[in-house]
Amino acid sequence: MTEDMQREAGRIGLVSMAGVVVVLVIHPFGTTDIYETGGAFLDHVTGFWVVLHLVAALLFAAFPLVFGAWSLSLEAGHAKVLALWATVVCVAGYGIGALHLIGTDTVTFWVYADTYEATRDTPAGEVGADVFLRLHAATLTSWITVFWFAAPAIAGLAALRAKSGPVWLGAMALIGAALQVPAVILTLSEGQWTTVSEQGFFRTGATFTILFTIGLALGLRRGAPIGQPAPAPVTTPG
Repeated sequence: MTEDMQREAGRIGLVSMAGVVVVLVIHPFGTTDIYETGGAFLDHVTGFWVVLHLVAALLFAAFPLVFGAWSLSLEAGHAKVLALWATVVCVAGYGIGALHLIGTDTVTFWVYADTYEATRDTPAGEVGADVFLRLHAATLTSWITVFWFAAPAIAGLAALRAKSGPVWLGAMALIGAALQVPAVILTLSEGQWTTVSEQGFFRTGATFTILFTIGLALGLRRGAPIGQPAPAPVTTPG
């Protein structure tokens, strides 16, 4: 990968990460009350919700790009192998995330909302809404396990193995990944997402991972990716 390509990947990454931050800030916070019943959850289906998740699905595509450009910039060695592995896992996680954000959080929401309104307060309607709520939890948990836990965990190890990069950056990715573990465990034990699992663990962990990715993108943008020495200054005779 040429230096120009690295810089372009970094630019795209930084712009996309800025968009991701905006999405996280304006995205409605999930709470235990909202996740308690399918009916309460479906009441949050609006045009704003659908558009927000479609935009998020597009912005998250920058994560595999940044991870991939970073991995290609590294010299051969254990760090490069780990970074390539993180990229593969990130791509797989993005696919699961697209299924969740577009398939569950937009299309299924939008279509099933009309069905639920027609069957509200009936046994069939309540059962259907509850099934939908569990489907949402299943796809969300799968996405978090692969995209927000496995990918940054491996990438963090790669950053640490690169040695020439700052230790705190790799540690940031590992912290972000570690915070997703209690989020998933709590969700599995409760059978649903809760205020603590989403706001306490998931969002906090995601913030660390986003900051880690911004760090990688900044390195790519300046032509000195994490794990690589800074390019020597160009001097001219005389």
